[in-house]
Amino acid sequence: MTTTMPSPGARLREILASRAGIPAPGAFDGVSAALIERAGFQTMTVTGAGLSATAGFPDLGLVSMSEILDRARAVIRATTRPVIADADTGYGNVVNVRRTVQEFELIGAAGIHLEDQALPKKCGLLDGIEVVSTDEMVAKIRAAVDARRDPDFVIIARSDARAAEPIDSVIRRANAYAAAGADAILLFDLHTADELEQAAREIDIPKITHVSRGAKIAPLHPSALAEMGYSIVMFPLIALQAACQAMESALDHLQREGTIEPLFDRMWTGTQIYELVGLREFEQFDRDHSPIMEGLSAR
Repeated sequence: MTTTMPSPGARLREILASRAGIPAPGAFDGVSAALIERAGFQTMTVTGAGLSATAGFPDLGLVSMSEILDRARAVIRATTRPVIADADTGYGNVVNVRRTVQEFELIGAAGIHLEDQALPKKCGLLDGIEVVSTDEMVAKIRAAVDARRDPDFVIIARSDARAAEPIDSVIRRANAYAAAGADAILLFDLHTADELEQAAREIDIPKITHVSRGAKIAPLHPSALAEMGYSIVMFPLIALQAACQAMESALDHLQREGTIEPLFDRMWTGTQIYELVGLREFEQFDRDHSPIMEGLSAR
């Protein structure tokens, strides 16, 4: 009897229901996604900031939906874990949101988060953020909910409004987004632990937050955030930030010394990298499906 694996969205919904502060590192390519899974994480997010930076742009809304979809596809291909994708503001109005939801469904994302920033949007940790009206964001959430084909595909409303409004206003927004059909709320860059606790008490649907270097709050452990009532704790840039440090160190050494041998104990071999992304599986597939020529004669 064949057992059907739950859809990515269904598996993400189980994580959200746990209210366990599950860590979700940010992936920016297939290698980082595979490493996140190998480390044992249950879920991950496609970091919009990371995809923007690795495309050669600051996170200022300069990368198009088609570019994000292409990069997100590589992340999803490289992991069996449910993946949350950063869909910025939905790339336009409610009609654009409809297409955005359906395109991310097609590439196998478990869900997306849509933010309430006004255009031009920017990284939520930067200064000068502006947000749209609550009514405009509510319309986008309703459009996203109505657009999905798989009822398990997760629609996460992200609010960056704390950059421009007091915490009580952020909570009112979040509850309006929930009433519009959002499956979860991502609260970005609240200013204090007390605000995180207040939001957790006063918002009824599953809540997500983040731990980021440069955020208003010093890093809190996921267990502390779980006690407050958060289901998922995103670490959007941990992989990219660590990779940048390691790459800079290695390249500085090469420029200075002209040799890489002293770095070998801190570098993976090419084969290790290929194995991470499926070399042995492809080799076995090749063996299983190649024609058997021994003992056959031409006719």
